[in-house]
Amino acid sequence: MLIKNYLVSAYRNLIRNRFFSIINILGLTIGVVSAILVLVYVAEESAFDKHHSKHERIYRLVSNFHVNNKQDLFALSSHSIAPTLKDEYDEIEEYVRFIPTDNFFFRYHGADFNEEDFYFADSTVFKIFDHNFLLGDPTSALSRPYSIVLTETLAKRLFGNENPIGKVLQGMRNEPFTVTAVIEELPRTSHFRFNALVSSATIREQIGEERFNDNSSGSFWNVNVYSYVLLRNGSLPQTIIDNYDHFNEKYIVPVGNIINGEFTPIFQSLKETHFPNISGLQDDFPIGNKSNLYIFSFVSLFILIVACINYMNMATARSVNRAKEVGLRKVVGAGKGKLVQQFISESLLISFIAGALAYLVAAAILPWFNNLTEKEISLAELFNPTFIGGTALIVLFVGLVAGSYPAFFLSSFSPVKVLKGTADKVKGKVGVRKVLVLFQFTISIVMIVATFVVSQQQNYIRNKDMGFDKNNLLVITDLDTAISNHIAPFKEELLRNSSITGVGGSQMALGVGNSKIVSRIEQDGEMQEMGINLIACDFDYLELLGVKLDKGRFFDPVLRTDSTQAFIINETAERAYGWAGEPIGKRIQFGIRMDGSASRDGSVVGVVKDFHYSSIHNPIEPFMFYVSPAPPRVLSIRIRPGQAEQALTHVKQKFDEFKATRDISYYFLDQRLEQLYRGEQKLGWLFRAFSLITIFISCLGLLGLTSFVTEQKTKEIGVRKVLGSTSFDIVKLLSGQFLGLVLMANVFAWPIAFYAMQKWLQGFSYRINFGQTVFSLETAIPLVLASLIALFIAMLTVGILAWKAAESNPAQSLKYE
Repeated sequence: MLIKNYLVSAYRNLIRNRFFSIINILGLTIGVVSAILVLVYVAEESAFDKHHSKHERIYRLVSNFHVNNKQDLFALSSHSIAPTLKDEYDEIEEYVRFIPTDNFFFRYHGADFNEEDFYFADSTVFKIFDHNFLLGDPTSALSRPYSIVLTETLAKRLFGNENPIGKVLQGMRNEPFTVTAVIEELPRTSHFRFNALVSSATIREQIGEERFNDNSSGSFWNVNVYSYVLLRNGSLPQTIIDNYDHFNEKYIVPVGNIINGEFTPIFQSLKETHFPNISGLQDDFPIGNKSNLYIFSFVSLFILIVACINYMNMATARSVNRAKEVGLRKVVGAGKGKLVQQFISESLLISFIAGALAYLVAAAILPWFNNLTEKEISLAELFNPTFIGGTALIVLFVGLVAGSYPAFFLSSFSPVKVLKGTADKVKGKVGVRKVLVLFQFTISIVMIVATFVVSQQQNYIRNKDMGFDKNNLLVITDLDTAISNHIAPFKEELLRNSSITGVGGSQMALGVGNSKIVSRIEQDGEMQEMGINLIACDFDYLELLGVKLDKGRFFDPVLRTDSTQAFIINETAERAYGWAGEPIGKRIQFGIRMDGSASRDGSVVGVVKDFHYSSIHNPIEPFMFYVSPAPPRVLSIRIRPGQAEQALTHVKQKFDEFKATRDISYYFLDQRLEQLYRGEQKLGWLFRAFSLITIFISCLGLLGLTSFVTEQKTKEIGVRKVLGSTSFDIVKLLSGQFLGLVLMANVFAWPIAFYAMQKWLQGFSYRINFGQTVFSLETAIPLVLASLIALFIAMLTVGILAWKAAESNPAQSLKYE
């Protein structure tokens, strides 16, 4: 009965003060919406790979190479490392290797298919990882050569409603791949996703048992597979590392001594693959960003705090209006505890109304949120009982936090002073309200600064000179042998079209991938082992890209030695190898064999200006080009601006004329590079959204407080106007205290924003100059602009109500005096 009375009283107070109730509910609703969306985002990000029942015992083998004191880390490992470790260490119960392929081409019922995300895998995969089988037997699905396991989506696309078991897919060399199983689609929370698995026994049959199981020393230095091991219960990877010396001497050292290198496997826990604890890992799968996770969580928390502050401010500001209510309740016997319960009930009612509205809003904007975060969160996930319970706890927390201070403050009024009419002189608690407003705008200014910095870094990345011309470049991947084996006439045919200005071939596409290989580099008259990034290409490739020549010359097809002995390096390589000013003619060897000889031995003929061959997140490293003796696997085509459609039509036509056996696979390089920075673009949008939300909630609070102050000073305003005060004087009186607080917020916001964004920018090898020095123009502009925006918005919010009050007729407020 008592609770019912509390709720009835809370409801009546809510209706009686509609304007302030709407402000409070709106602010809390926005705060809870941000909390709901961030909570579901964090929940999904934190759940990666936990659907595997043995995830606590699964580790990925990461390759850690040191060659001449230069470290390189790869998510890939050698084909030999996992089985050899299992043979040598009892701690390893099982292993599986995933061997990546280029696009997988096959034919079924006369139709050609070009599929991505196909991997060769050992038959042990289903002993380590959990997959739900719809058809087939996990114990034998990948045991035989030319067996293939499909995901449900791919199986339906290929076979419709037919039973796919036993169906044969014809490979491009007429290999018969037999479907042995179909599994459910992999969960979104899998760090490693695939469309199909082909038995690794296929490779064993193709290359022979001896070569497939080769564990000679040289085999450990070639990384090309993703390896995972399952440790026995109670075993730890550190035990293997502590006993690694024997393994190292037996398998690694023989070649390591030749190339002056060391190799150590790193056991990366499966739960750390999505949020890796290893930086600089090459050839990794898409990973999560733990910094963004923390940022979103903190920002969401701040928005909730700002919304709670609004409620506290409004409740304490209106304390005088409720003073007599408190006094009368105390006179008739209500204790402080009962009054606290009453006011907490009001807060909880508002909070749960806001929570219900927040769920509706979150459901409505979920598609937008999914697009922004590249998630596929469904309404069913949003409304599952566990998540609803978690949200209810947030709403309860918000209600208690927002209502606690006003409850204890209002219940502390003295009934004697209240009923004597001196409540407004008892406790104004103006200082506390000022601190709360100060905190609100401190957060708002920090968010605005963050938005400016993130946007500037985005623009910097988007517009930075890559060192080559990335625009209007069509890249055709996985060339059909009908094309690559007749590449010269094919290039000639392409160049007959006026929309195409250049064609160049390579073994991989610049800006998307490159190889790194241990090479011997001439230094001080001796050959020293070092790792270097490289791309094999044809004679036309460099000029096609538009890289700038710094010294020497490009490859020349007239000079026969360029096909076998010429190298072109970048400026970073010139500096790193101590060749500054005199790089031409310096010797390079790569493809080091067991006997110490090299597969290619030549010299530098040219140096190009530094260019970004990978993401701008990474620093530029030593790089070289050499002319490939093999047919190109990738073809890059320069197109005249605005003629992409015409050029693409011509390319497809020539593919048909040269009787290509599979469809063309292509992309535009500038679009592919743009995808590398999609994370920063999404982060920029989120910061803009969070900043607007924070400012909006803060302005709601200012609006409510200004309205209340104006209401309290109605008679004072009337008197001042009668005595000659102008409207500007009244506006200055009403808004001065709030605008002063906004200006003061800069004192706290600037150091916080400076430190936070400086730390964020450290994740970029190339970045804007914000935070380089405290007093630089690049640092000052975002800080000052954020402050001016916050001040302008506050002035606008306060000024509108203040001006309205100042322009009112004083006779209306004084006629009853």
